[in-house]
Amino acid sequence: MKIIFCNIAYLRYYDGRIAGELKPNTGGRWVKENEDAHEKWNFLNMDSVCYGYVQGLSDNMHIERFDGVSKSNATAEDVTVIWCALKGNKTVIVGWYEHATAYREFQDCFYTPISGLCRAYWFETKAENAYLLPEEMRTYEIGRASKTGTGTGFGQYNYWFADSESAKKNIIPGVLEFIESHREHRINTQTEEFLDSGDTSPLSDDELDYLKSLSDDQYKEYLKYGYKLFNKQKDADSAYYIAEALENCFQYSYAADWYKKAYELDNELVCALERLPYLYQQCNKLSESIEYSIKLLGILEEDETDIRDELYCIIADNNLWSNNTQEAIKWINKLIDESTNSDLIAYAEDFKANIKENM
Repeated sequence: MKIIFCNIAYLRYYDGRIAGELKPNTGGRWVKENEDAHEKWNFLNMDSVCYGYVQGLSDNMHIERFDGVSKSNATAEDVTVIWCALKGNKTVIVGWYEHATAYREFQDCFYTPISGLCRAYWFETKAENAYLLPEEMRTYEIGRASKTGTGTGFGQYNYWFADSESAKKNIIPGVLEFIESHREHRINTQTEEFLDSGDTSPLSDDELDYLKSLSDDQYKEYLKYGYKLFNKQKDADSAYYIAEALENCFQYSYAADWYKKAYELDNELVCALERLPYLYQQCNKLSESIEYSIKLLGILEEDETDIRDELYCIIADNNLWSNNTQEAIKWINKLIDESTNSDLIAYAEDFKANIKENM
């Protein structure tokens, strides 16, 4: 079995929230000084995936320490990641990943203006394989080797492969029994919670009152009722609001489907079409991003030069990432020829020169 323990800052939710929850007061000097922690995202369901970070690893994780993984492997599959944090004066299990991928080299999330999240990670797993415990169940203690002996807990680093014979015999079995008995208690959001339940019943007066009471940023809370509204009305506006809520819940693939549906229901709803090039790019559906960029270019007003410039950049980037270098250069040339933004033109010329130099 491949298992690794990671020590992170203590937080309640690990879904990006810092303000309004707990200031991270463990996790090292940087965390304390900045009152922030990159691991705050470790249980964010981002397009049905969770990405895990632990501080203190070098540029290279020695994944060859996992059984069956060699020094030439870039990844280790089917890894169990046990997330721990200091609660009071004890290091306890706060959650875990199952069936995760562990990377030898530090990874960057695909970053576009859609996500706005400049994130990096060592592990990833499907959201359904991530388990975050409520605070009252964070009771299982993991030792410190300085107190309990070599090979029995965390040493000087924030990660521990637990590959000693003592750990395999005396620690891991208890940990596995603990997580097996606590799966049903997880509090992190599952993808099914974002999806349409198929409920076609009309909204009750109480539900309508609740819907009206929601603030503009309660996107997840809106979805249940938004789906019911759409199932009754089947109109473009209802589809658009569902798409907007899904996008703000980081469910980009589903959001794209609903923006597409909204535009198909009403071709005058250009604001829905405008989201698709960015969302498909974020989902790494590059051909779809190009398709809808070109469709949007076809209906732009002549004075919408900033949007045109941005779409040219999106198409060029998508072609470059798809290894269609000549096509990328073609769109960069269009940008240079048609843009009125001198700074952007200068950047595009330098970028094109760099591409040609590395061809």
